[in-house]
Amino acid sequence: MVPPWSRPLLTLGIVLLLAGCAARLAATGQGPEPAAEPKVSGASSAAVAAATLPLDAYVPTDDQMELLNRARGLLMRDCMRRLGFADWQPPDPRVAHTRPPLFPFGIVDRQQAALYGYHDPHGPEVVRMLRQQPAVSAAERARQRAELAALTGDSAFGRLSGQVPAAGCDGEADRKMRQDAPSDDVNLYGTLVDQATQRTAADTRVAAVNAAWSRCMRRAGFEYQSPQEPGAPEANRWPTPRPTPVEIATARADVACKQKTGLAGVWLGVLAAYERQLIEQHKLALDQVKRELDHQIRKANQILEGQRR
Repeated sequence: MVPPWSRPLLTLGIVLLLAGCAARLAATGQGPEPAAEPKVSGASSAAVAAATLPLDAYVPTDDQMELLNRARGLLMRDCMRRLGFADWQPPDPRVAHTRPPLFPFGIVDRQQAALYGYHDPHGPEVVRMLRQQPAVSAAERARQRAELAALTGDSAFGRLSGQVPAAGCDGEADRKMRQDAPSDDVNLYGTLVDQATQRTAADTRVAAVNAAWSRCMRRAGFEYQSPQEPGAPEANRWPTPRPTPVEIATARADVACKQKTGLAGVWLGVLAAYERQLIEQHKLALDQVKRELDHQIRKANQILEGQRR
């Protein structure tokens, strides 16, 4: 979570913009440091399987995100038609339910490791989709750029008429979705996720299980200090289009060592404990975030109901 630059890429951009309404990353506000490491309540194998954490209650579920995408898409479509783009269609509102969860400590699935290593399982689909995009004429490219200008309100894509709303049709849709919404701290969710992640990384229990994982990897013939290292995209360790035998062997050992040491359960259990601690510290502000989300869900249902009449 697209009309072009190529259409699929713009769709991805729009979906990310929509997701940004609910999950904006932090820039401000540091909460008080915890006095002590919080107690972990129970093993979190269920959390690993479901990939859910306490702060997830303050962002849309997949079904809610699809609802918001549909409503927002209708608002953008109405705006684009008003500006003369009668054929423009909003991006696919569906959320990819089949994507593997993204854990802060990397992959945990044996089959994924054996088949893809650290490569994105959906990477070939994206490449194939981009390659299948038909060649377009100069006139079609000009039309696409005009659409993007109207959609984003960015004159870098093309000339803007006086009728284009501020931030384009995308901005207009966002304002309508948030109209009359209770005010909330739009950075709070991301701020708290960032704080919980940093505190988890510094926790002694996570440090201990990291060290156990590293020793396990060393015995398997691989020298890594932390489970983030092997698959870190910035390291560019696996630049080939398809996973190599060394990459597959590393990924399989990585997942096996996580299972032997219980790393995923410990890490998510500690992370959940810090999130619960932060939720308690910021309960009033988070209640306001939840009210804003509930408002947008109601607004989306009203928009879709009006469309059906």
